[in-house]
Amino acid sequence: MKKYVLSLVAILAISSLAYGALTKSNDTSGSAPDGSWFAASDSGKITFPTTTTNGPRIVFTPSANVSMAYDCNDGTIYSFGSYHSAGTKAYGTSSTDAKIYMQDLGGAPGDTAPTIVIPTISGTGAAQTVSYGAGWSAIK
Repeated sequence: MKKYVLSLVAILAISSLAYGALTKSNDTSGSAPDGSWFAASDSGKITFPTTTTNGPRIVFTPSANVSMAYDCNDGTIYSFGSYHSAGTKAYGTSSTDAKIYMQDLGGAPGDTAPTIVIPTISGTGAAQTVSYGAGWSAIK
């Protein structure tokens, strides 16, 4: 029971931090292409997506050395991933699943983006699906 309570506290703390760092923006420049790994600019922010065709711009303010990737097909579902340049794991999730997935990078990526891709979205409208490629596994 103690493990479950501590896990819940950790999840709530992480959720609070993530919520505080996520804001919608009217920025019309966009800085990161859908699905690509992107590091924060000099301002410390990453703006997704490059166009507002599939929804509003979202501005993330990640911790130092954290890169992120985001994809949104037609504005109804999204997928998201992140990794730390000194870490050995990447994490991803989507709006269609409450789970967080992890992939072992086999070592710290440093300044070179890993070759793994975030969960991919296919289809349109109600027929959209999210697929996790090889190596992704749900965190239990």
